[in-house]
Amino acid sequence: MASEVHSTSARQAVLPRRRILLCYDGSAEARRALERVGEIASVVPCRVTVVSVAEPIYPNPPYTGYADPGEEQAHRRHLEEAAEDLRGQGVETTTLEPVGDPAAAILDTAREGADLVVVGSRHRGLIKRLLFRSVSAEIVVEAPCDVLVVR
Repeated sequence: MASEVHSTSARQAVLPRRRILLCYDGSAEARRALERVGEIASVVPCRVTVVSVAEPIYPNPPYTGYADPGEEQAHRRHLEEAAEDLRGQGVETTTLEPVGDPAAAILDTAREGADLVVVGSRHRGLIKRLLFRSVSAEIVVEAPCDVLVVR
């Protein structure tokens, strides 16, 4: 038994810390993604960045960096909720709250060195996906790393 514990510790010491980017908006789908990241972090050494993107009030320059203060506050609460959950599990966690187009902001963050992006998926039908843009679908297509879509 002692040798098994030793070999597991040695294996973990050799594994590099993975960088996981968790997209979190407080929805039921995002909570499932948070749970999955906790499961992954229990077996793979990692650092998690939790990102929640507030959309700007005005989508066109020069005012694109300003979100509704109430929306920013809600995103901040979501971030702290997710970060507290992960830290409670012993996971090294940071938060990020950009303002902008959600898919673009998540992809920009992923390009800074994420090994895995984890995102929840709303169960929309084909018509709704065509009419309303799917952030998770755009991330799957454009991400520079692996993407885990949690249902």
